[in-house]
Amino acid sequence: MIESERRDLGPGSVITHYRVTAKLGEGGMGEVWSATDTKLDREVALKVLPAAFTEDRERLARFEREAKLLAQLNHPNIAQIYGLETSGATHALVMELVPGPTLAERLESGPLSLTESLSFALQIAQALEEAHAKGIVHRDLKPQNVKASSAGKAKVLDFGLAKAMDSATGSAASAADFARSPTILNSPTLTAVHGTQLGVILGTAAYMAPEQARGGPVDKRADIWAFGVVLYEMLTGKSLFAGPTVSDTLAGVLKSAIDFAELPGETPPAIRQLLRRCHERNPKNRLHDIADARLVLTDLENGIADEAPTAIAQASSQRTTQWRERLAWSLVATLALTAALLLVRRGADDNAVSRVIRSTLPMPPGVSIELDGERAGMPAISPDGRRVAFGAREGAGPTRIWIQDLETARAAPLPGTEEGYRPFWSPDGRTIGFFTWSHLATTPVAGGAISLLARARDARGGTWSPKGTIVFAPHPYGPLLAIADRGGANREVTVPSASSGQWTHRFPRFLPDGEHFLYLERTASVGANRASEVRVGALGSPGSPATSVKLLDGATNSTYARGHLLYVRDGALVAQPFDAAKLRLEGGPTALVSDLLYNERFSYGVFSVSESDLAAFLTGKQRDLSQLVWRDRSGRRLGELGSPGNLSGYGGLALSADGRWAAVGRISEGATDADIWLYDLRRGTESRLARAASDEADPIFSPNSRYVVFGTAREGDAKVVRRDLETGDEKEIFVRPDLTGALPKSISPDGATVTVDLAFSDLTSDIVAIPLEAGGEARKIIATPADESFGQISPDGRWLLWSADDSGRYEIYVARFPDLVSRVQISRAGGVQPRWSSTGTEIFFKTPDNMLTIVPIDTGSGTISVGITGPTGTARLA
Repeated sequence: MIESERRDLGPGSVITHYRVTAKLGEGGMGEVWSATDTKLDREVALKVLPAAFTEDRERLARFEREAKLLAQLNHPNIAQIYGLETSGATHALVMELVPGPTLAERLESGPLSLTESLSFALQIAQALEEAHAKGIVHRDLKPQNVKASSAGKAKVLDFGLAKAMDSATGSAASAADFARSPTILNSPTLTAVHGTQLGVILGTAAYMAPEQARGGPVDKRADIWAFGVVLYEMLTGKSLFAGPTVSDTLAGVLKSAIDFAELPGETPPAIRQLLRRCHERNPKNRLHDIADARLVLTDLENGIADEAPTAIAQASSQRTTQWRERLAWSLVATLALTAALLLVRRGADDNAVSRVIRSTLPMPPGVSIELDGERAGMPAISPDGRRVAFGAREGAGPTRIWIQDLETARAAPLPGTEEGYRPFWSPDGRTIGFFTWSHLATTPVAGGAISLLARARDARGGTWSPKGTIVFAPHPYGPLLAIADRGGANREVTVPSASSGQWTHRFPRFLPDGEHFLYLERTASVGANRASEVRVGALGSPGSPATSVKLLDGATNSTYARGHLLYVRDGALVAQPFDAAKLRLEGGPTALVSDLLYNERFSYGVFSVSESDLAAFLTGKQRDLSQLVWRDRSGRRLGELGSPGNLSGYGGLALSADGRWAAVGRISEGATDADIWLYDLRRGTESRLARAASDEADPIFSPNSRYVVFGTAREGDAKVVRRDLETGDEKEIFVRPDLTGALPKSISPDGATVTVDLAFSDLTSDIVAIPLEAGGEARKIIATPADESFGQISPDGRWLLWSADDSGRYEIYVARFPDLVSRVQISRAGGVQPRWSSTGTEIFFKTPDNMLTIVPIDTGSGTISVGITGPTGTARLA
């Protein structure tokens, strides 16, 4: 079913029986309009939900359930929700239209009087008490969410909408849920049409409880903290924690002393005591129930004297000392899933790291950082430290490269970067480099065309020199390459050290001179046990890689930041003084972050540092284990197969024709190479079948289910091996020393021919056919300058299925076998890893947005007829 198009609203537009009259503002909840209810003849407010929100059906259903709960709130100090209306693709929340200014607008002219402040505070406390009694937490209480009329009437807006907007479920948000919460970055607050978005965002952050800022669980005590912050601002006219950036604001929430000396002299001791109880950073020590605050305020309104007066004052000398310290420090702002780094360094001694402060910068609502293998979100700070790029997914959509502004906290995906990964910045911050399925690419940050510069497959990072050169690791194996940022021929700029053996160079980062670069050299095995070195290379003269300098043993990816080398050792982020001119480490290392997200298999800690000392990183643990699962055609998980493990580099998985066996290349914990594991589907057992001695196994079964054929790199040669499942005998049926891999993909139905992808050092593949019996000659099937792979012979032996990037991106094709006439394109917007169904009537493949797509095929007439993917023709891959 095709939904009606979302309409553009304006005065006179109609949504069901509501006639739109004027635009009031906009915010994280979308546009806000005043409207007339033509049935009941009353004025209402319409909050039109964003299209990205309403297109996520599961999330919209959760919102509708939450809105029903919120509609039960009926209190004179709470703006009521009337309903949720749908017109075509437009969804709008119908709310009470509350006239008058917000408390934030009232505070623009300074603090309120003590009497008015306490009156509004009492009404806000009564509203919170009513909501908390029904299990509803506001989660975004601040002056912008309180209407405060000159007549002294207060109404709290947007109760519970932060939670309703959230993609998380459950009554309390976990740290991971909070990372996707709208609370900090996309508050539901109604804002003026021409209002300052930065102020709204900073305002939201300034009223967050410390546990919210850290990404912890949120309950009614977070509202109590915010209530105290609002009361303080009404009394003083000053924000407790707002700073020039979100990171400064959050740092204040987490660490800054609360200056009660700013309170007016006539502030009752009971209010000072109440504010201190509201502002306990440990929620266990905080005021537990807003009803207690209501009692204090009611007593004061009724003229009841304090029972335990307490005076709180801060010495001005202490405030001056704190301010001077703040000016003397260089702050490193950060991004993280559940925690972030503020690296604080004394200005007088650039080599001394004084302390590390943590804060959190969550993702926009509905957006989750990707944790795909070694790519793990890959935050990249811009050179000026004002933006961060990362890989993320919005709802069920594809992974894209996102750009987030650290001052405004606004984030948006870059068009055309679907399934992009490992972003890095141009020196001027105007362009992003990244990697696609098949290429190194660049695109303007402001939006524009995607430029494909060079082939790159499963790349291991890039870096951009001010001299206009990009150095990148195009593949898991081999040297680093350099290419002009406008394109052209590439060249090798590193050579292996004498003792490296089978080796790989990866994760380059330029030093300030734009000539030298840091990189990691390690053995190419993908398991946990391998030798690694941090080295410095140089661009050198064209065609002549410069001799590199070793800096460290046993470390991983590294980068330079103002006199320090930052690198990862034993899973921790470490800083060590480094002379970039002499290429020499000086002094000892200092551990900064012990819980850095670190991928042991790929030797990568997830962090990035800008030229202005701003760092972004992710925290947590990642073992990169995979679990084989059974799913039905809709993507529903049915069960598991075997135990978790590291799949081989190409993740080959095969099922035998008789339905008894499954085989996969898997790397055991602590191992360096892949083994072929065999699963007995009847008995539910698993066993190690053979050693591939590389991470490229790609096992396949013969049609009679007697043989397993797999690729290997034993003794350094690319080989295809046939193993007899009955006798255990092995024969090498293909050997070539000049390849980076030989990967079997299918066997003809007569069992005579194996299709094999021959992988070359220039990151292209050709498809050949070789006899299943040893000693036969390989015959080319498809060999062009493009990259052709995954050749699959149909079950009837008459057709060949494959993927190729000759159009600029990978698409799926089928043609008659073996002459390859009548070629037909199967995919419409990209595809890889095609497979035939057992009957030959369907083709399965993966799309760029990580969907398993099923296309019906009819070959009965001797020609290919491609059907249309039906309603159940796609399933989300796990």
